[in-house]
Amino acid sequence: KGSTAHASRPKEGINAILVAVRAIERLAKQLSKKYQSNLVGTSTCNLSKIEGGLNLGTVSEKLILSEGTNSVADICKVRLDIRPATVNLKEKIVRQILSKAVKSLGGDLSFSKSIADLGCLSVAKDSISKVSQAVKDSIGTLEFINPNDMGYGDGQMIFEKFGIPTIYFGAGPSNMCHKPDEYVNIPDLLKLDKFLNKLYQIYS
Repeated sequence: KGSTAHASRPKEGINAILVAVRAIERLAKQLSKKYQSNLVGTSTCNLSKIEGGLNLGTVSEKLILSEGTNSVADICKVRLDIRPATVNLKEKIVRQILSKAVKSLGGDLSFSKSIADLGCLSVAKDSISKVSQAVKDSIGTLEFINPNDMGYGDGQMIFEKFGIPTIYFGAGPSNMCHKPDEYVNIPDLLKLDKFLNKLYQIYS
């Protein structure tokens, strides 16, 4: 939240949109500096949605904003997509950093809600040595992708809830993931079947 004023005298108000953007820039900078790891890399903060203006109230958490342009924006609602690089970066810390930044800019962080408060998927290579060996034996090669190129995955929930080392391994061209007409090549499926049989033999 900020405070409104006439658009001809913006210095008399506190523009909530500007406060939000500047505070998020500070948040992103602090997360990238203080929350990084050798294994996963740097924590990132992406501003994925923003709406603001003169507040006329809310209906079912939806902002009702004035259509006029004569006022300094007194409210701003944002959506952030934060990808932690350390397991200790949680919603509480993000809220503290953001609230402090907003306050220093004259605004007020009046409400925040987390959709998923999860850390990073940080699995050491030596904890999955048997799986790595199964890949080598069945596929012939072993490559690890850069975790910074992966982002969040639902395997993180298993890792965080149960403490089980979790990996992503599957068939199909990676450039087709989550796209229309996604497909898997039959030869890749056969390789996957060979890998799963090898993995079963190792753990049985």
